[in-house]
Amino acid sequence: MLVFANLDVPGVIGRIGTLCGRHGSHRRDAAWAERRGGRAVSVLNLDDPMPPAALDEIRAMPDIVLAKVVKL
Repeated sequence: MLVFANLDVPGVIGRIGTLCGRHGSHRRDAAWAERRGGRAVSVLNLDDPMPPAALDEIRAMPDIVLAKVVKL
């Protein structure tokens, strides 16, 4: 799973979904909790492991506060 916190601005989920697709990590579903205008926390279930380079790209996005891969 990819867990990330971001500033609550339009387009973040779309950019991350596009990045996951470009790196071959299929996103199965997403759930997020928001505080309008503040920060949002999202959890994406991935079918395949996320490459370290993809995680680095996510962390470099300007609206991302924190991003981690979690294995359960």
